Amino acid sequence: MPHSSVGWARGTFDSPRGTIAVEWRTEDGSLPITVDVPSTCTATIVLPDGEEMAAGPGRFQSSVCRE
Repeated sequence: MPHSSVGWARGTFDSPRGTIAVEWRTEDGSLPITVDVPSTCTATIVLPDGEEMAAGPGRFQSSVCRE
């Protein structure tokens, strides 16, 4: 999990296939994550606990419980 002093993060990357965007924040003991994957791509999302999830194209949303 992110350090408790970091409550959120957001970033984008303009790849040759389109913009990749990610955002997460800590909320009430959970960690909601949103990732936007360009229409011609797929992605592997690696959660803080090491779990990997396939995503894309489009918007991926998940929420991880903080322990």
